[in-house]
Amino acid sequence: MAVLKDLEKMCLPAVLFFVVVAARVAYRARVWYEFDPEFLAFKVAYLALWTYLVYLACRKGHGDIAWALAALPFIGGELLRRLFAWYEAKHQKEREQRH
Repeated sequence: MAVLKDLEKMCLPAVLFFVVVAARVAYRARVWYEFDPEFLAFKVAYLALWTYLVYLACRKGHGDIAWALAALPFIGGELLRRLFAWYEAKHQKEREQRH
């Protein structure tokens, strides 16, 4: 399989990022395909592009930058989730006080 051979050439941060995101995409692919196929295409393109960026950082000898690039989407996603949860909780209290 060509994908497995390509994964063998990649560094650990690129492989871990690819495996985690590919598993998440595969888990949700059917729903995304049914309701929003463009979003599924975007996720696959994002997976390929970001994995390639992490791989390039490794290939140039910047392992620390590769790890940071691999972790960045997960950290950013968690920060956004917490921000939205805080915002919703704050406005929920305001809505309850009005009524």
